[in-house]
Amino acid sequence: EGFQKKLWLKKKFVVETSFCVTVGSIPEEFHAEIATNRGQHDEWVDLHGINELAGDLARAGYSDPLTSEFLRGHPTLMVDTRHFNADFTERLLEALGDGGSLDEMTDGVLFHSENFQALRLMERRYRGQVDCVYIDPPYNTAASPILYKNNYQHSSWASLMADRLGLSMAYLTAHGVLGCAIDETELKNLLSIVEQCMPQCDVQIIAVNHYPGSGSGRGNVSSTHEYYIVAVPSGLNVLVGARRPGGHRERNFRRSGQGENNFRWGRPNSFFAILVDADLWEIKGMETAPPLHASYPKGKTTVGWLRVYPIGKDGSERVWSRNYESARELWKAGALKCSRNGTIIHVIEDTGRKVLTSAWLDKKFNAVVHGTNLLSDILGRSGAFSYPKSVYTVQTALDAVLGERRGGTVLDYFAGSGTTAHAAINLRRLFGGGGG
Repeated sequence: EGFQKKLWLKKKFVVETSFCVTVGSIPEEFHAEIATNRGQHDEWVDLHGINELAGDLARAGYSDPLTSEFLRGHPTLMVDTRHFNADFTERLLEALGDGGSLDEMTDGVLFHSENFQALRLMERRYRGQVDCVYIDPPYNTAASPILYKNNYQHSSWASLMADRLGLSMAYLTAHGVLGCAIDETELKNLLSIVEQCMPQCDVQIIAVNHYPGSGSGRGNVSSTHEYYIVAVPSGLNVLVGARRPGGHRERNFRRSGQGENNFRWGRPNSFFAILVDADLWEIKGMETAPPLHASYPKGKTTVGWLRVYPIGKDGSERVWSRNYESARELWKAGALKCSRNGTIIHVIEDTGRKVLTSAWLDKKFNAVVHGTNLLSDILGRSGAFSYPKSVYTVQTALDAVLGERRGGTVLDYFAGSGTTAHAAINLRRLFGGGGG
């Protein structure tokens, strides 16, 4: 058994690495190879139905093979380097790293691995950098069984959890929070494990009404809820509740600071023209982000709208606080305006926060409507994943930790159907932060 343990703890090899990069971040010199790559074409047809996209005055329509004009018109399509050879990937990474850090440009990492091994592999790179660990482990019930040695059911499950919780401690920042979803079957055992692995934390329990109405299970009482265990650094008040409706505040939509993400070469999808009526100082529209190394039109459009780019006072090419798609949503919602000196302003609701409660009862936490059914709609089929969480349950859990913070980092090593990533992306779209 000692030899088996040594084999298990031996660090494993990384057998494959691929990168997903938006088309708008890729120099046009790569477009011809991308447009003729059959694997990438078929993936986009399967995931996004690009074969149904018709052209208009602003964008080229679908064709087979694809064209560079089509790629320029759809800058948010994601190129996956697994469809390309090593030479393409090396050239692309070299081009993307020119003038910036590839590591800082990467805003999401996915490890395909047994989670204990992945945690050991990641530790040196992400030690002390995670704001929130959110996990939804197997519940150890008849409906979701896992393998056990010699039928030591509860102790084997407890060992599985203790090993992984122990490793995850190294990832948290000084204000980092760990949250774990569980039901009553292993609630007591998990509480003991969390308290042993995290003695420097205060542990709270939240009840989540995730199966309202019929509930799950049979017997005298049908369970309509589960639990969310939260471990918070002792003595710190870091959790916040939902935003309150209230007033608003304003800030410059152009990013400041000297970090790479504040400049065009660090976030090319956030460098684009906002079109302004210079007589009324009203925003009339936006133009898609030009490719990173390409020139771009300046001055007024053919109809007379002024092009406003996020150019710094020193002439540097900075970026807006959101990418093109997110900025358009803000504009449509009335959250962007232009001052009389041509400054683009983001109008932000200044709502404050409610207190986080120990019972989450809202309909949005329904795991059937906003979990199972949502996944079926996304995937086009049902039954792909068992018992997914409501995306709003995870969103609320992450938002309680990240609050108004921008660029927080979230770790989930029981990723399952990807609800945690979905929730983090939603928060980022809604509030410009909440989950990096």
